[in-house]
Amino acid sequence: MNTTQLIVTVRRYLTLNNSVLLVAIAIVVASIWNTMLTLQKNFLLQQQVNTLEQEIMISQLEVDTLRLQQQYLQSPEYQELTAREKLGKAAPGESVINLPALPPEPETEQVSVVSTDQFSNFQKWMRFFFGR
Repeated sequence: MNTTQLIVTVRRYLTLNNSVLLVAIAIVVASIWNTMLTLQKNFLLQQQVNTLEQEIMISQLEVDTLRLQQQYLQSPEYQELTAREKLGKAAPGESVINLPALPPEPETEQVSVVSTDQFSNFQKWMRFFFGR
């Protein structure tokens, strides 16, 4: 291809309409790219918000659990049970009986069985199939 044919080809495709079309395509591609980046950023931010909301819910449940536990520990029922268990107290009309501790269970000896077969895997299969 010589230079005159190249110049004719360039002038044929490098027109004002084609230049405007190329600029319009570049603007559309840039706006689509920007939109995709914005969507990705919004998605990541929404994930962070969801994670923080879950952490808040977990913390709130922990606080509620601790409040309930505190209420239980301050209740007269818990105080009575603790006094009975740790101090050996009894309610009026009750008597405390201390039982002796159970003797420890004897340890059983574990017997390990060691196989005396010194056959190879192939020999074992042959014995299995042919019953030798």
